[in-house]
Amino acid sequence: MSPPKAPRNLFFPWFNFVVKKSGKWLEPHTLKFIVPVHLTKPEIREYLRTVYKAKAIKVNTMIKAPNVRQGPSGIYFHSTITQKRAFVRFE
Repeated sequence: MSPPKAPRNLFFPWFNFVVKKSGKWLEPHTLKFIVPVHLTKPEIREYLRTVYKAKAIKVNTMIKAPNVRQGPSGIYFHSTITQKRAFVRFE
């Protein structure tokens, strides 16, 4: 599913935003979220503004691809799922 070309109304009834504790040091007022892969930065910012009334200054995203390994029988398999991580800086 690719993102639409035109703006759309945001409605997130079944999406999970998970706050993750980072092992690395983050800047003050910054949180790390695990978000659905197909969401864009403006959609993440709008979601946080409408649901939590939080003003996000900056949103950085990173897609973590799964590790692909070859098993003993020659079949390739993914050891994890694809995740999108969003680092959001608040006021």
